[in-house]
Amino acid sequence: MLGGLPGEFVAALLAGLLLGLLAGLYLRRSGRSGPADAAGLSPAGQASAARSGTDDLDHAREQYHAIFTSAPVGIFRVTPEGRYENVNPEYARIWGCPTTEEMLECVTDIPQQMYVYPDDRRRFVGALRASGRVDRMELRLKRRDGSQFWGLVSARLVRGPATGAKTGVSGESGVTGGIGEDEAEFIDGFVLDITEQKVMQDQLSEAWRRLRDIIDFLPDAALVLDANRRVTAWNRAMEDMTGRSAGDMLGRGNFEYALPFYGERIPLLGDRFFTPDLPLPSHYTQFGEQGDKLTAEAYVPSLYHGRGAYVWTVASALRDGEGRLAGVIQTIRDITERRNQVLELEKSRQRYDMAISATNDGIWEWELATNTLYHSPRCLEIMGRAPDEILSPMDVAAILHPEDRLRVLSEVRRITGEDAERFEHEFRMRHTDGTWRWVLARGAARRAPGGRLARVAGALADITDRKQGEAIAGILFHIANAINETRDLDELFLSIHTALRRHVQAPNFFIALVNEPEDRLDFAYFADERDARYSPVEHISDPEVRSPTLEVIRTGRQLHLHGGGMEARPVFGSRPAAWLGTPLRSRGKVIGAMVVQHYEDSEFFSARDAELMVPVAEQVAVAIERKQGEEMLTHLALHDPLTGLPNRALLLDRIDRAIQRRRRNDSYRFAVLMLDLDRFKFINDSHGHTTGDNLLVEVARRMRPVVRAGDTVARLGGDEFALLLEDVDSPRRIVQITRRLLAALERPVRMGAKVVRTSASIGMVLRTQGYDTADALLRDADIAMYQAKAQGKGRFRVFNQSMHRQTMELMTLESDLSLALRRKQLYLEYQPVFAVDGPALLGFEALVRWRHPTEGAVPPARFIPMAEETGLILRIGQWVLEQAAATLARWRVELLGARDLYVSVNLSARQASQSNLTGRVARVLSDTGLPPEALKLEITETAIMKDPDGALQRLEALRRLGVGIGIDDFGTGYSSLAYLQRFPVDTLKVDRSFVSSVAGDAENREIVRTVVTLGRSLGLHVVAEGVETAEQFAIVAELGCHAVQGYHFSRPVDEARAAGIIKAGAAPAPLGADGTAAS
Repeated sequence: MLGGLPGEFVAALLAGLLLGLLAGLYLRRSGRSGPADAAGLSPAGQASAARSGTDDLDHAREQYHAIFTSAPVGIFRVTPEGRYENVNPEYARIWGCPTTEEMLECVTDIPQQMYVYPDDRRRFVGALRASGRVDRMELRLKRRDGSQFWGLVSARLVRGPATGAKTGVSGESGVTGGIGEDEAEFIDGFVLDITEQKVMQDQLSEAWRRLRDIIDFLPDAALVLDANRRVTAWNRAMEDMTGRSAGDMLGRGNFEYALPFYGERIPLLGDRFFTPDLPLPSHYTQFGEQGDKLTAEAYVPSLYHGRGAYVWTVASALRDGEGRLAGVIQTIRDITERRNQVLELEKSRQRYDMAISATNDGIWEWELATNTLYHSPRCLEIMGRAPDEILSPMDVAAILHPEDRLRVLSEVRRITGEDAERFEHEFRMRHTDGTWRWVLARGAARRAPGGRLARVAGALADITDRKQGEAIAGILFHIANAINETRDLDELFLSIHTALRRHVQAPNFFIALVNEPEDRLDFAYFADERDARYSPVEHISDPEVRSPTLEVIRTGRQLHLHGGGMEARPVFGSRPAAWLGTPLRSRGKVIGAMVVQHYEDSEFFSARDAELMVPVAEQVAVAIERKQGEEMLTHLALHDPLTGLPNRALLLDRIDRAIQRRRRNDSYRFAVLMLDLDRFKFINDSHGHTTGDNLLVEVARRMRPVVRAGDTVARLGGDEFALLLEDVDSPRRIVQITRRLLAALERPVRMGAKVVRTSASIGMVLRTQGYDTADALLRDADIAMYQAKAQGKGRFRVFNQSMHRQTMELMTLESDLSLALRRKQLYLEYQPVFAVDGPALLGFEALVRWRHPTEGAVPPARFIPMAEETGLILRIGQWVLEQAAATLARWRVELLGARDLYVSVNLSARQASQSNLTGRVARVLSDTGLPPEALKLEITETAIMKDPDGALQRLEALRRLGVGIGIDDFGTGYSSLAYLQRFPVDTLKVDRSFVSSVAGDAENREIVRTVVTLGRSLGLHVVAEGVETAEQFAIVAELGCHAVQGYHFSRPVDEARAAGIIKAGAAPAPLGADGTAAS
């Protein structure tokens, strides 16, 4: 029945029984009886009772002797005089005596012989004197041979009959170390050798201290509850987390340990071991149960003074040797920051969880005195070892990754050699399955009082998943950056390979992309130790064309081949031992595959490598799509959408590069050409914009084969092109290319039923040294091109500095022109118009002139085109209209002959296109008082044909106003008879170019005849301008012109001389060749 009780308890129980038995025997021996006294018995009864009592006594003595001699505890009886009356064999054995007799004889001085410390004797004697008994007192005692042991001693005084004297205890006797009393006849007691239990107790204390140290230095907050749910450990991390000290929390129960987390007494995760049927709290977002381990993620609202936090907590049951629940250890880790990072990463990546569960920490301890390592089962599990396996420091060093070993050993030397207290280090260890596992080792050093390092204890966490996540995140981040930082797909693929090699040993890597239009597999990136390149794979839609790469693309699944799996597979090049292919999927469609391979180790790629490649491949596919989109956008941004040629931005960049190269290399030569199509505006206006666009495309197509592959042909806009010719060996070579360009563009272009002819004007800069910018080169090539255009069609000119000077002069002149109106440098001259049959004066044409303060008179041919180009012609034209109308209005008042005269004013193309032209003219007439019929507005045939319908509307409005409308320079444009009939014109002016050669050129004479005949047939007034000789006058008069103007009659004159002509009332005498009146 006592088998389940501790041996010490059994021995104490037996000793108590023996003490009671000894006392009973004593009472009987001393003649004391119980309540039934024998005094009233008869003699026979008394004799019988005596015999019976003697028998009982003998029987009791036999029992006592049997128990006394075989008891497992040492039993003694000592007289008050300090003499052993009796001891049992166990007592003698404990004290180192072979027999009880020898024990009784050899002990003569109990205090000196049996006590190690006098204080223990006095403590024992004091207790016996005070209460007459001692219960289970632990004393340090000495054996006969002087060896020491721990004894558990119990004793009591057995007193004799009362004498009426005051009793006491004195003397020196037994293990009591001195008990003496007149009433005390002896002292009974027992001694139990508890040395072994004390050693075990010390060991348990040391083990608990070590466990407490380990718990105390766990990186996670930890608490330990005993079987009564009271706190027995509250480590430093827990103090830091809760702000509650261990001294405040140790011993607390009744769920008080939950207050720092929840602000109320509620069960923690570990309490579920005590009450398994507890309902699962709603604040546990994750819960796991595996044997004696519970895990959960929870939100604790009261942590950090009410700020709250998300924690990951692990509770493990602590069981005794019988499997009974002895307590619970629970670790708590603040994962708020990590959780936020995970949520952010999940939001941006949408697919990947980069967080790791760090609750499965293993515990380890290094005892420096013995150079031994202790690893908890979880620690060994992380390394793939058996739970009972013992590893030495050398064993651990042997499984460190070669790249990490030196760093780890250096950290160990730092901990052992310096006054370092804590450390934290990440490194890789070889698992027994052959893979490398990332671990996080954290711990603290314990030092002896002298500062010598005694032990290092800490925790080991498997962070392989976290490292895997970091690797994926790192690669994905690298790829995302590479999209922005790389210029093209080649650079992007190289950057991806570089990032991948840091996490997966992948020297052999390629990216294959599907080319659907060509039914081909292209190897967009290829890096390999054995093969230089794979050729493109044709006809990939044919199922007979097979390879692992095509299998990945067709199935859309990752494929991991190694060992025998590779032997029967068709491959593109050298046969690898290990092959890992991952599909590249974009917008749900497989666009290619990403492959790593190894030629020697068939087990080279692990499952983690395969896992890592999946998100990387997805990001690579996105990167490819974005980069292709960027390249398309870049192409669109740097190329002309119509012709596909480089545009101005790309040309400028390439010219700048050529300039930089020229600076680095004196022998490098390049040239810049500007090309402008002749008559393109006419073709575009007359045949339509579609024809114009098609012509530009054809021009681009013809120019490409003329230049070399390294040269650049660019379209700058409209019909303007530019060329960059690089690495030219001589100017002659450039001229040859230029002539071929002109010849190629002079060939007719057939567009359906139409045949279009054009040519080009080219300007070039051959001497490019000294230029700092591309703009300067294009500027000078443009100047040379306009010089070529000025010389005629289909020509080229080479730029020289005189051209630049002329251009600068024109720019200066343009700037001066903008100030000419304000500074009153413009003025009008009037050229009279005479009737042929009079010749009577009909009116004047107002002509604008410019008197420059330094240049003098600037010819209209120089500044009128400039004014047209810059838009100044609108202000100048309005001023001319106002001045001419005001002058004629004044003449009509002041001069008798001016009443029937008119003044004609030229409208520029820009003026004629103004929507408010009629209103402007009406205001001028109103302001000056000039009758509408006294004003003629002349517009060129070319200006009308720019916008025939718009021009018709505006001319009709002017005609309704009452002003005359004339077509200037008729015959030089391309208006049709139908248009001429529709326009509300009343005057045709035959262009001076036809009149000037009418005398010697029969063709021109016929042209003039046709124009005059046409005008007359339409009822129009025909004026021949530019009549300079009497012969010309006679011919135009004969042909039927109504009026003439020109130098033959009068040059343009100022206002005063014009007034003189009005007063004369007729044409002045014709002028001679020298400008004087002919006789």
